[in-house]
Amino acid sequence: MRSSLKSFSSSERKNKTELGWTTASEINNDHFLLERSADGMNYVLLGKVKGAGNSVHDMNYAFIDENPLNGNNYYRLTQVNFDGKSASYSPVVVKFNRQMEGD
Repeated sequence: MRSSLKSFSSSERKNKTELGWTTASEINNDHFLLERSADGMNYVLLGKVKGAGNSVHDMNYAFIDENPLNGNNYYRLTQVNFDGKSASYSPVVVKFNRQMEGD
């Protein structure tokens, strides 16, 4: 079994990306992995957030990407069970249009 994901969202805040997600329930949930990609295909691991294990109530989680890329940032959430089985959810996108120094 896996978590029942209610929402997964992202927003830009002061040159950082705030990621948030809510689960409606969790069964055997060890942790979540957050990954980022510039092209939506090749992802790198940003961090890991501990899961609730088992829960029948809404659980809210958050993660901040301190150094997002210039341009599109695709963020993927993966839930990993205690037995190692995992499931990835559809990515969310945040676009940064920063001016480079000297421009």
